[in-house]
Amino acid sequence: MDSNLKRGRWIGYDPPTYSIELIGKVMGIVGLGSIGIKVARIAKALRMKVVAIKRKPNPLLRELLGLFFLGGPKDLDYLLKESDFLVLTLPLTKATGGLIGERELKLMKPSSFLINVSRGAIVDERALYKALKEKWIAGAGIDVWYAYPPDPRTPSPLNI
Repeated sequence: MDSNLKRGRWIGYDPPTYSIELIGKVMGIVGLGSIGIKVARIAKALRMKVVAIKRKPNPLLRELLGLFFLGGPKDLDYLLKESDFLVLTLPLTKATGGLIGERELKLMKPSSFLINVSRGAIVDERALYKALKEKWIAGAGIDVWYAYPPDPRTPSPLNI
């Protein structure tokens, strides 16, 4: 909208250009360590309903942060189904590698967004590409790469 306005074009609030109201939306956080806690606090400040999972959930942490729900790894499906924004903030381990694949992406709402600020390998790259292409989810924010440095011989489907 900014670049259009600078060019003298007023688009107004045509559906592709409007922003999403965050108040009342559900922020799901997978991994409630130091980064996840910061995300939870920001989401709460934006008046979002916050649900999270942590390897070892602590009821005191749930109360301290004012979370609507805090569960363990077995509660991932609940977060996938409930979240409007699902943020991944967990470390890459044997248990978390490939954690989000086709099955998990299909459980998400078609209007939801996946945000990965942890490690690329936590999300199956080809499954995410398919989910975006086939509109299983509304979008993805990715702050990570799958290969460092990128290999030009095997380009990521997300870069094509």
